[in-house]
Amino acid sequence: MALLPHAEGAHGISGALVKGDSYLPGDEGARVYFTVADIVPVLARAVDAGGRVLQGETAIGNIARVAEIADSEGNCVALYAPLD
Repeated sequence: MALLPHAEGAHGISGALVKGDSYLPGDEGARVYFTVADIVPVLARAVDAGGRVLQGETAIGNIARVAEIADSEGNCVALYAPLD
C-alpha cells in the first residue's frame, strides 16, 4: 500500500494505492489525474520504473498540459500540469 496524504490547509485529497486479489489493473474506467509541475520528467521516471506512456504530453488550449501513463502493473493514471 502506498499512501498519498493530504496536507492540512492545502487543496486536494488524500488517497492510497493498494494491491490485492480483487483489484485488477486496466485501462478502462475512470482516470485519476495527478497535478505535477512538469510532465516530461514524470513521464521519464514512469518509463524508467517499468511503466509506459499511453498518451504523450498534450495541450489543453492555454489552460494546461496532460498525459497518460500505465505503471509497471498496468494501472493507468493521468498527469495534469497547469500553465501559469
